[in-house]
Amino acid sequence: MAYPHPRDPRINTKPKAPQRIDLVDLKDILGKAIKHPRLRKKLLADPEAALKDMNYVPHKAAVDFFKALDAKSFEAAAKSFSPHHSDSSLGMAEC
Repeated sequence: MAYPHPRDPRINTKPKAPQRIDLVDLKDILGKAIKHPRLRKKLLADPEAALKDMNYVPHKAAVDFFKALDAKSFEAAAKSFSPHHSDSSLGMAEC
């Protein structure tokens, strides 16, 4: 049996209790943001609120990292990846 990828939106990777973001979490958040436009827009618009919604402690370094992302470049990079999930019935546990 094939196991779903951890960035699959059907997999809830939201921590049960607030936690600080480590490198693995950062990669996971970026991977999900690349695949999911709603999460991407939320992170680019207000990283602190988006991280809190995802049950992460939005420490300064993490917030600064997401604020430093260039929205146009990130959008362009995200659109270049395929395939994207187009099934709107799949929910984002993080959003």
